[in-house]
Amino acid sequence: MEITTKITLNEYEEKLFIFLKKVVKTYNLDIVLRVAGGWVRDKILKKESHDIDIAIEKMTGQEFSNYVNKYLKEEEHQEKLHHTGIIHKNPEKSKHLETVRMNLFGRWIDFANLRKEVYNPQNRIPQIEMGNPVDDVFRRDLTINTLFYNIMNGEIEDFTQKGLQDLKKGIIDTPLDPIKTFLDDPLRVLRTIRFAGRFSFEISERVQKAIYLEEVQSALFTMISRERIGMEIDGIFKSKNPFEGISRIFEFNLYPIVFLQALKISPNIQKFAQFSVNHLRDYLFKLSSDLEKNISEKFPELKVLLLSCLYLPFLDTKIPWRKKSNSPTRIVHFVSEHPLNALKLTRKESSLIDLNHQGVLLFLNLLKNFQSVEEIPRKEIGFILQTLKMNWFDSLILTHVFLSANQKLVFSNLKLDVQNFLSSLFDFQEIEENLKKPKIELKKHDPKKNENENENENQNQNQNENENQNQNENQNQNQNQNQNQNQNQNQNQNQNQNQNQNQNQNQNQNFQQFIILLKQKIEGMNPKQLMSTKPLLTGKEIIKVLSIKDKSKIGEILKQLLGFQFENPQATKEECISFLKQNQKN
Repeated sequence: MEITTKITLNEYEEKLFIFLKKVVKTYNLDIVLRVAGGWVRDKILKKESHDIDIAIEKMTGQEFSNYVNKYLKEEEHQEKLHHTGIIHKNPEKSKHLETVRMNLFGRWIDFANLRKEVYNPQNRIPQIEMGNPVDDVFRRDLTINTLFYNIMNGEIEDFTQKGLQDLKKGIIDTPLDPIKTFLDDPLRVLRTIRFAGRFSFEISERVQKAIYLEEVQSALFTMISRERIGMEIDGIFKSKNPFEGISRIFEFNLYPIVFLQALKISPNIQKFAQFSVNHLRDYLFKLSSDLEKNISEKFPELKVLLLSCLYLPFLDTKIPWRKKSNSPTRIVHFVSEHPLNALKLTRKESSLIDLNHQGVLLFLNLLKNFQSVEEIPRKEIGFILQTLKMNWFDSLILTHVFLSANQKLVFSNLKLDVQNFLSSLFDFQEIEENLKKPKIELKKHDPKKNENENENENQNQNQNENENQNQNENQNQNQNQNQNQNQNQNQNQNQNQNQNQNQNQNQNQNFQQFIILLKQKIEGMNPKQLMSTKPLLTGKEIIKVLSIKDKSKIGEILKQLLGFQFENPQATKEECISFLKQNQKN
């Protein structure tokens, strides 16, 4: 990774830092001002950053902001003071920094004192003390975020002696033992994944081992608020290539913790979700050659599409939980409405995910009922578009993804019985049958046998031995013949298996082709017109025209009318009336 060891300031930064140094000099303050964290990292990587956090030595942020306002009033004669906002400590949620936010020259700047955190082993809530630069950097999350820019002398400071080195090598590591770092604040696990994906950096081996620990993963689930987890996941989704971060979530087996409230699931559910995301990535990359540069800009609704994909294994799965009700609910509503709420989804987001899943079921139903795209009536597509609106394309993408993931996971004919297929994911363990061995009856020895019998037995035994030799020879010949037959049978079975696999691959390829042709057919039908089509007759008009007394039938008649209009886009009101009357006669 190309880095610079000399930071170049832009016009705003230079103006801000000169102003802050004037405040320090005017009041002879015995302090050092430093810019901490992300701004320093980004500037070293030659990237612009507007997130300026000022770390103050020997003074709190509140005290320094008072000096700033004093300087503005006394030296620059500004009567209107700059408002400050205080972000209070919240140790219960692992947010231990009290920060003062101040608007200077049109931007919000954060001020906080350098600090030292002393942790209580009983509850892991730290006691915060005034610290020095060394104390401050070693309690931070990652070495690439430990760098300072000293405003007073314009120098980069690397107190861990690893920050610049790891930036240059493209390594994500922690300043202290990663287990301690993660247990102090488990959210750092997701921050590690987010930064690794953001910069395409490698995660160090010791950090990877720490993330896999059950103690660390349990702490992430129990100690961190769902809101903070949701914010980190949002950060991953909004990155230039969110698929890197998501792939690491699967790699570290964090999918159930992050997305499913730590529900116990079959490993195959996680596999299916992972395959789905991989196929979504491949599909989107095919749509645009420059997608890897910034996928989020190409797909503004990418978050909903990704979440729809991540919950695809639960396409039509319901669980017995719902707020203020015991009736079963879809998994996306469980995630969005549960008091612990895994990602703090908005109602709109969860509704769109649900709509995407409904669309997948509708498109899969088309595959099940029609052998080719040409057979699908225009009205079938019209009704689907009326349900999905502009989400039809996302649903079709997810249908493609579902079929591809299914092909990867299940090496048998594609199961279009979605509910049975998804249920099979939960009970994927092979059942071992107990083989009952035949019992061998042993003859008991009789001591009362007389000598004659014994002599006869000896003679018989000799005869038997001769016979046995002949039998053994015959048996050996038969065994050889059987072995040859078995080998031929195995060869035939292998050939049949290969044929079946080839048939399945061909079948799945046909399904993929079906989706492609379906997309082309929908695009050629003027989908916006189909979405906006409304019945040319109202319910009252239908009652009058058909002299209907049973109003419960109106809904079904309106649906028939809409189907007629889908098939006949230019139909007039009179033609619609004629169609309904003819239908009534039939």
